[in-house]
Parts: sequence; structure tokens; C-alpha cells
Amino acid sequence: MLGACGCREAGVYRNIREYPSGYGETMVVIARPWNDILAFVDGDSNLVPIDFSLDCLGIITDIQWSPTGDTFVIDSYGEGDQNIDVYRIGDLKAAQGGAIQALPAWRRLDTYLHTAESLHWVNGHTVQFDSTGNYDHFDAATRRAEYMDGMSERTFVQSWMWDMDADTFRHAD
Repeated sequence: MLGACGCREAGVYRNIREYPSGYGETMVVIARPWNDILAFVDGDSNLVPIDFSLDCLGIITDIQWSPTGDTFVIDSYGEGDQNIDVYRIGDLKAAQGGAIQALPAWRRLDTYLHTAESLHWVNGHTVQFDSTGNYDHFDAATRRAEYMDGMSERTFVQSWMWDMDADTFRHAD
């Protein structure tokens, strides 16, 4: 797999998934039990594991690059819960090798009690997803959608648009 990006460490790691941006950047997930490692491929084709903590949970299931290639979404799970974390590649590379212990996500959703399915970029700053969460009532402090009473047969999945620049939500048309 890593041979496709020309990484020198090809064959050293097992269980590797690559996520190329289409703009010369590649994020790499090294799958491990309980806690995946996130890495990127540098300009010399070296695999560079991230040396600080991120907001994402232990198991990374997907990474999706924005159409502009400067931002990516990490879809991750841990102990049954899902997080959606958005990072800018410039922030991540600038923090690499520094003295920081953790890099908070630029934008984040804690989907507790819900999920965010069918996640995809609509344009360079908007992600669309389906959820039973009520994002008309989004709590910016907890990063969670409002819990709707009667979470059963009366719960409806709705499509939402998340504008990253404004950090706001609206119903998808």
C-alpha cells in the first residue's frame, strides 16, 4: 500500500490505510488494537507518526479530505461512541516535533446518543451528514446535538450541512 505513495517505510508496518488528498498530501492510519496511530507522509516520502494527542477516539474508521486539500475529517470510535474531528493539515504539520502534548481539532462533533452517517464534503468548507440528532439545537460547549425525546420509532434521520467556517448547521435541501 505505502508503495503507492513512495514511502520509505513500506512493508515495515502492517494494517496500514492511506488517505491521499489529491494535492500531494497523504494521511496514514496504522491500525492497532484499541488505539490507531495517525501519520502523514512528508516531502521526502517518509512515514511520520504524529507525536502528540489528537481529539479523535481510538479507532479511526475514515479520513476524508476537503476538495481544497487543506482540511480533513477524521471519523473515529471509542467504547461505542463516535467523534467527528476536523483538522487543517498546516496546523498538524506545524505542531509536529514541537513541545505540545495535544492538538485540539479545529472543528469537532461529539455524536453521543446519535451517529453521523454518510459523511461527505459538499465544498471546501461544508460537510453533509445524516443523523437523528437535532442540530437546530447544537450545544457548542459540549459539541453535541440536542437529544430528542422518544428515541425510537418516532426518531427520524435528517440530512445536515455543517459549515466549517461559521461552525453552523442547517438542514440539507
